[in-house]
Amino acid sequence: MSLDSGIRCSCGCRITESDIQQQGFVMSQWKPVFVYLRYHCPHCHEDGEELVDLADWDISLLRAPTELTPEEGERLAALGPIEADEIIAFSRRLRLGGGTPLQLLANS
Repeated sequence: MSLDSGIRCSCGCRITESDIQQQGFVMSQWKPVFVYLRYHCPHCHEDGEELVDLADWDISLLRAPTELTPEEGERLAALGPIEADEIIAFSRRLRLGGGTPLQLLANS
């Protein structure tokens, strides 16, 4: 799933779980076919509706991309807190001009 996938209002604002007012299924011959979402946009304050194909439905569509997956959370917990010597070493590398900050992070 791409980082930008998700439910968006017509104004372009991303819809999250807290914006959902009603959720249900659209049924066909006793089987769910679509997931129905009714939401209130936090940006333009309009109410909207969305139908998502059941095969494409995943609750992560309503989660902000900055939220961590359980695997990412475990990986970060295993790294532990950032220590003072790590901050000092990174700061020195920035002052030496060894590349852009993103290149420095990749080389760490």
